[in-house]
Amino acid sequence: MRQQLPGAAVCYFNGTEYAHGNYVVSGSQVLRCQYGVWIDSGSSDERNP
Repeated sequence: MRQQLPGAAVCYFNGTEYAHGNYVVSGSQVLRCQYGVWIDSGSSDERNP
């Protein structure tokens, strides 16, 4: 399954659909859905932003 669909209104993460603008945590990283592509939005570790 493709995880990124550039230009799409949704992103997929672990088989779940997320709308544009939604955030998920993957390990120590926060990802934001931007029109079908996951963008790294920083660390989820408060001690190491």
